[in-house]
Amino acid sequence: MLALSYLAVKPFKEFLMKAMLLVLAVLVLSLGAAFAQNDTDYEVELEITEAPAAPVSVYFGIYVEDLDFSQAHEIGYKYLYGILITGVVEDSPADEAGLLAKDIMMEIDDKPVTNLAEFDRLRAEMKPGEQISIRVWRGSEITDIAMVLQPRPEGPQTISREIRKEIFSGEGSPRRKKDLGWGGGSWVPYWFVFQTGDVNQLINRIGDTAIHDNDFGISPIDSKGVFMNGGAGKGHIGNGFFIGGLGAGYEYKARDPNTDASIVYEASFGGATLDKRFLIAPGFGASLGVMLGAGGHLLKYSQTQSGFTWPETFTDSNFTATLRREYLVVQPRAELMLRLVDWLSLRAEVGYVYGLPTYDGWKVDSTTGDDFQIAGSPDTPFHGLSFSVGPWIGF
Repeated sequence: MLALSYLAVKPFKEFLMKAMLLVLAVLVLSLGAAFAQNDTDYEVELEITEAPAAPVSVYFGIYVEDLDFSQAHEIGYKYLYGILITGVVEDSPADEAGLLAKDIMMEIDDKPVTNLAEFDRLRAEMKPGEQISIRVWRGSEITDIAMVLQPRPEGPQTISREIRKEIFSGEGSPRRKKDLGWGGGSWVPYWFVFQTGDVNQLINRIGDTAIHDNDFGISPIDSKGVFMNGGAGKGHIGNGFFIGGLGAGYEYKARDPNTDASIVYEASFGGATLDKRFLIAPGFGASLGVMLGAGGHLLKYSQTQSGFTWPETFTDSNFTATLRREYLVVQPRAELMLRLVDWLSLRAEVGYVYGLPTYDGWKVDSTTGDDFQIAGSPDTPFHGLSFSVGPWIGF
């Protein structure tokens, strides 16, 4: 047994907390990053013949489509409603009023235009000759445009015009590019398979003396792997690159009622991430990346066999010790992301956690800030496969 006069808990969680604060800082910065443009975009020219399924009484002369969540993020549109104008018929009421392709129609006469269905409902209530006010988002400004309604002309209207689904700044023709996603974050479960022999030996033997015969089990940590709770987040910084962070941890607790001894064992890792995403199909992407951070083992042992007496507060029967082994961690990883809806995806990841020890053997913490090397302690490794499947808020 370790003969220590005063060894109180100096939680390894302080070390992990610093890593998690770094992760959160990186996440906040990454989600605020601007989304870069792709120089390999291509122009789209479409010839569209408008033939409405059901006749309407008034005629706008525009082509519209619903605006999804990822489009709104890419163009900096922060509202939760609106439809995208993709084309304007020449000499139509909309053209005469000044509506343009790439405008986002937000309101008609102060009534929100939430989607195409709501636009059709509002339009069905209008009559030729009425003047309406249309609020549009153009670039980064909101503009109110007055338009006089006209009856629908006879026959289909045809236009040939460069239009696009997404909006980007710059001169010349509008362009279209692949939707690589904007990022997001979520709770992340991990299954981590690592070498547990040294940890189990420590748990099995810690505190055993002629006085204290502790029994915490021969192999309490499963060598087939442990379930870790974690969290992760990242943001798109352009050209398919995402930066962010992740952290995960496992905890095992045990108490021996015969000796009033208890232990808490923790394994954890976390750090900053960098990934490159490639689209396999719309809404389905694959990423290759790496996590750089820290991790390690921590075991806290507490012995409180009898009451405390002043001034002999800490004795062989009453003391606490914290043992730890820390590493710099590298985790190469591969990820698949499947978009289910605009705001929710399914994420799967496989990686390999490799820890580079920052010192030899194990150490004991003291409340004075000193670290004591444990003589004869092994150079316990910290590496193994990691697996994760779970939900992801975003894409």
